[in-house]
Amino acid sequence: MGGIIIGTLCLLGFVKVWRRARCRAHGGGGGGWMARRVGQRLGATPDQEKVLRESVEAVQRAGWKARAEWPAIRAEAARALRAEAFDEAAWTSALERARAAVTALEATTGESLRALHAALQPTQRQQLADLVEFGPRALR
Repeated sequence: MGGIIIGTLCLLGFVKVWRRARCRAHGGGGGGWMARRVGQRLGATPDQEKVLRESVEAVQRAGWKARAEWPAIRAEAARALRAEAFDEAAWTSALERARAAVTALEATTGESLRALHAALQPTQRQQLADLVEFGPRALR
């Protein structure tokens, strides 16, 4: 009985991983649905939806790059703690990596928000601002 349950859970996990990999292999980054949903809510034109989709994808890519740095940042912080005396150089290196990752993410997010601001009409910008302020419940 336990083998059947474990086998079923393994199969479900495999299907989920396979579908996610297949989606990303075909250009989907997981944020396409979000851009479509927001675009529908805003009544965006095809050109505006394109800017919205590109903005979401750019911020996601920057976020993935920043996230990829965290294991190295944690390792350097741990190295600073493991040393006999606190390793200031390792700590400084960890902080510099973190700042660089956040700065790149901030720059991409700012560029994306500026592009959206330029592409949207005033009422659409207001709706998008509500979504940013109140989160997904603003889409209801």
